[in-house]
Amino acid sequence: MRLLQAADIFVEKGKEQASKRPSSMRGQRKPPTTQNVRMTELENSQFQFQNFQSRSRVDARLWLDCRLALVKGMMTEIRGMGDVKGPKDKVLPELGECREYCAEGIAEAEACGDVEMQAEFLMQGVLLNIMDGVGSEDTAALLQEILKLLASLQRVSTPGKLLQSLATVELIDLSTAAMAQGEKKDDITEKTAIEYINAQTGVLNQMQLLGEKLEHYYPAGQMLHHSSPVTPMRDIFLPHVLLLAQVKLRIGHAMARNAARAARAGPSDEVTHKWISALGVLMTALEICRVCVTREANLEAEILLYIGKVQRQLFHLGKFNGRSAVSTFMEAIRTSYTTDHDLGLIRQAYIEIALVYMTSGGMVVYREESTQESAPESGDETQSTTTTPTFLPKTPPQKAKRRTTKVRKEKTRAKSTTRQEEGDADKERRAAWLAIRCAAAVGQAQRARLLLTGDPSVTSHPVDTKAQADIPEFVVLDLVSGYVFGEKKVVYKDDIEEAMAALVESLQEEQPIETYEDEINKARAETKDLSWIHLLGYQSILQRMCSTVTISTELETQDENKAAKDDLDLGFISHIQFNHNLNHDVIRSTLFSGPLSLRLNHLHNFLTSHLQLYAATCCAIYPPIGLSLDIQVDMLPELPIIYKSYAGNLTNPLDAQPEATTVEQALPPGTRLDVYKPSDKNILTASENELSLQWYQPAFEEYQSYRRPPTASVTSVNLEQKIMLLYVIGKKGDKVSAPQPLPLGLNWMSVSQVVDLHDRLAVLAQRADISLVEKAKKEKDVPAPAAAATPATKGKKVARIKALSPKVKKDEQLEALLHQCMSDVQMLFGTIAEKEPTEEADIPFEVNRTNIHNFERLFDPSYGYTLKAGQLYNWCVKMFT
Repeated sequence: MRLLQAADIFVEKGKEQASKRPSSMRGQRKPPTTQNVRMTELENSQFQFQNFQSRSRVDARLWLDCRLALVKGMMTEIRGMGDVKGPKDKVLPELGECREYCAEGIAEAEACGDVEMQAEFLMQGVLLNIMDGVGSEDTAALLQEILKLLASLQRVSTPGKLLQSLATVELIDLSTAAMAQGEKKDDITEKTAIEYINAQTGVLNQMQLLGEKLEHYYPAGQMLHHSSPVTPMRDIFLPHVLLLAQVKLRIGHAMARNAARAARAGPSDEVTHKWISALGVLMTALEICRVCVTREANLEAEILLYIGKVQRQLFHLGKFNGRSAVSTFMEAIRTSYTTDHDLGLIRQAYIEIALVYMTSGGMVVYREESTQESAPESGDETQSTTTTPTFLPKTPPQKAKRRTTKVRKEKTRAKSTTRQEEGDADKERRAAWLAIRCAAAVGQAQRARLLLTGDPSVTSHPVDTKAQADIPEFVVLDLVSGYVFGEKKVVYKDDIEEAMAALVESLQEEQPIETYEDEINKARAETKDLSWIHLLGYQSILQRMCSTVTISTELETQDENKAAKDDLDLGFISHIQFNHNLNHDVIRSTLFSGPLSLRLNHLHNFLTSHLQLYAATCCAIYPPIGLSLDIQVDMLPELPIIYKSYAGNLTNPLDAQPEATTVEQALPPGTRLDVYKPSDKNILTASENELSLQWYQPAFEEYQSYRRPPTASVTSVNLEQKIMLLYVIGKKGDKVSAPQPLPLGLNWMSVSQVVDLHDRLAVLAQRADISLVEKAKKEKDVPAPAAAATPATKGKKVARIKALSPKVKKDEQLEALLHQCMSDVQMLFGTIAEKEPTEEADIPFEVNRTNIHNFERLFDPSYGYTLKAGQLYNWCVKMFT
């Protein structure tokens, strides 16, 4: 941009006066002279066309392109950590703020009449808002302005159409994620599915203009969600390919949500068709994602997660093999585990695996309202039913002598089949037990990751020299570039030295131009003052930018008359006024999260290699072998799934493989086969008595019950959301391969009651931190050396004075709140009636900080907890037995 400013071509030349021609009447006209005109003399009138061509190439368009490239380059800097080393050591930067350049670019594009370039700068402003955490209303206004500008053009270029599709999809995501939960949200996915399909139509039309052939399905206009390019695709380098995969994921997710809402009325052929259609769209999205040149591992893992969820719903309807759905979840876990290590996705997949095995093992019954409940006792008829029935062949009529032998063979075969079914049920029960324990371990890793920045062992532990040398380059540049790149602040002694500074600098030798490696080493030298807090905070910013969950919580209005006043007001604000239901109407990852997930991948591998506490407590469990059971051949009919396979784009026809060899599927970018895997010994075998609780709100099945307030009329009902509770009881020595049955189960509870209980437990934990003092460990008394006996002390007993310890007073308010929380837990599990008066009995466990904090973590609906043996464990286990 500076070269353009100083270019001679933009310097206005003064007008030269034309030479006076001699009078033709005097006959003094000279013959024309021939001179060699140089090409560099652009002022010569003979080369006006060349001058025009040069000015047409070097014009305002090039200036705006340079400014846009500058803005995009500055957008790669992830801000948010601030001045990590303080403002004193910062240098004078050559560049200003990125938002200022965006504003200047918008003004210049508007002055030049370039509408598409104006929309490009507005899109960069959208990304800046997402990075800085600006409210969704401002970001949505920018997206709407982009669409308005592009719609005003009669002709839009190919990059402009791609930008229009990006803005449309991002606006739908943002509007759905920021929408408040309410009555009008029941049909939100019906609307978003249509909007996503319209965006897909625009992307496909652009690909068709660029040379791709499309394939549509009849009846025309009713199956647009299955429209896709013809296989194999001609050009997988188009940027539209990745966007098409992202849009297909959103269409399939919206269709699955619509199928889940339709399933509330009970199973039907129409509901099954909706599930199959959603599965076909998601499978097509997975195929497109795998052949795309800009393949994204986090997108692939999320598509696999939703494919597995839809397959589980078809399994409940008896249309799909449950173990095939488990293999899909396992692939999603492995993909995320070896790349960006998304703990939330891994935990969801483990819980989904547990639900599949609990259903196929007969521990859970699938209701008509598309929900699951714990199976009755073994004596009930429902317990004997299985999702995959075994069909025995009928005995044909034969002679009496041969008939008896045939019947005996049939009985023997039936017994062996029954034993095989019992053996498979035991395997699936153990696999479900193992999956819940893996999910609980991932939940504890999520909690440990949040609490890691406050751990004194981390805050006091400096980054050693070896770790400084291995910090990823993008982290170094984002954190300390403001202290390295730019002009150093110079302080002059007096005015004379300041005036002579320019002359002194001109006499100095020119310094050689620094290479990229030199700049990286220069910046890496400044990382000596960084701490682990800076690196962990940088990771948190990346995780926030990759997820749509951060903008999905909305405040609900609460009636003052209905707000119950708590008698135990400890200054803690309850979360009951917030919407605590997860927003399943939008997918997990944002539209621009691909490059950020690559950074998370490198940063996670760095932390596991150099921060021991992070590797020990903040990593998920790699899928154990016990979760992968053999896929049995069933008698289920083949589903009419409509999807496109692009296997032809995965192989090069010039490198034809022999018939005997198979081409291995390429792994997603950033996959590390040597990734760190923590030990799973404590997961496979219970070292002591343990109780693991996991709370889960499924995306494609919603348990809702109607309840009537006591003051309302009979016709007045409220819809109450439920949350799923999965529990596992592990006794000391229990193994996955144990022959005895392992206790586990499932319950549905009110979300509002669980959140209110956790709020009270959080108050209790805060009160315990203030008033309770942990008992110090008893130290062995070292006998003091006996003094030599003197005649004066002989025969006299010396009285020993014991040190008096301060008497700890009971916190009556703390114990009253603890009694109240215990009563709430008992009412949740139905051990006591809601209106039954309870006497305050003695607390069955010791009131200390450890027990109260474990009590609070156990009923935390965000992560759950695994409780070890003790008095609190003995009291909690009674709720499940």
